[in-house]
Amino acid sequence: MGERLAPEEERYDRKDMYRLAVENTSDLVSFTTFTVDPIYTYINLSHKRVLGYTPGDLIGKSGLDFIHPDDKKKFLPLIKDYLSSKVR
Repeated sequence: MGERLAPEEERYDRKDMYRLAVENTSDLVSFTTFTVDPIYTYINLSHKRVLGYTPGDLIGKSGLDFIHPDDKKKFLPLIKDYLSSKVR
């Protein structure tokens, strides 16, 4: 059986595995701020392959900027209700 890693090595190893999985998946993975106007803070490279957006196209921008205006009218009340319920 293999030698057990020290706790700090296990954390690094685990973080590295998660990073590799996120960077190499074909799934779209993104992180945004948790606000009424979510700002992209991370996107993986699958966004380029699937949607044509590079990290520079999205990071620092509002996720709402990429929603059609007609859909935004329906979405905004839903996100406000959701965030209000989470605050309570």
